[in-house]
Amino acid sequence: MNSAILKTSIRILVPTFWMLAAVIFLRGHSSPGGGFISGLVAGAAILLGKGTLLGERTGRVHVGVGLICAIASGLPSAISGRSYLSGVWGKIGVVELGSPMIFDFGVALIVIGMMLIFRVEARRT
Repeated sequence: MNSAILKTSIRILVPTFWMLAAVIFLRGHSSPGGGFISGLVAGAAILLGKGTLLGERTGRVHVGVGLICAIASGLPSAISGRSYLSGVWGKIGVVELGSPMIFDFGVALIVIGMMLIFRVEARRT
């Protein structure tokens, strides 16, 4: 990557992609968006910014932590006697948070991890 135009545009695009991923993630429960799409946008930001420096191990860590988040998001409802993965909501100050957001975060991490793993596999072939 020796192009000055590409280097300059990456400096602008990567922070823009991160902000877009955050907006898509936070709008996911009431509008289109959520974990999968925000994971794709965040993965694109990672691959544009430092994708060549990250390896397969980093992708596997993302997938593992994402699976743990997705599985753990169903535990609050199961502990409270409701069906597994039904939404449990709580309020922290004025912000209302719920277990579906934890699930979406896990999905986003899995998508980012898979993008990193496939990037490494594509470079091998």
